[in-house]
Amino acid sequence: MKDYWKKWAAKTKEVLKLYFPSLLRIKKYSGAGMRYEISLDLGEKMKTLLLCVTVMLAATSCQSSRSSLCGCLKTSLTILPVSRIKAYSIQKASPCHIEAVMFTTIKGIKVCSDPKKLWVKKAMKSLNAVKRTVITTYPTTLSFNTTWKSI
Repeated sequence: MKDYWKKWAAKTKEVLKLYFPSLLRIKKYSGAGMRYEISLDLGEKMKTLLLCVTVMLAATSCQSSRSSLCGCLKTSLTILPVSRIKAYSIQKASPCHIEAVMFTTIKGIKVCSDPKKLWVKKAMKSLNAVKRTVITTYPTTLSFNTTWKSI
């Protein structure tokens, strides 16, 4: 059993020297059990801290970027009335592995639906028609009042 720990300590020492070349102060204590104390100088502590923070940030950014890119991770069977839908966005299957249409209701609730469903196609067509009529009703020229008031 002692040979196992000696080999483990030697491998650990090699790995530490490989990743932290300036780490040279490793003390060995003998006694009832083998114990090693690894002392790091301030520069090595900062490198270790920076490495840990970088790994943690990378892990959290990977999770948040996937969830922000992929608003829909699965589709719902809920059928929404067109009168309650405010807007929609189409999610492509390339980064998210699922193709979906995300409807936003008037209350701000987001519902993901299968774009192949008939009601989804009709709702998108209806929203596009409403959007076209809203856009065409606005005037093409705008006039501004250019009088200045002093405060």
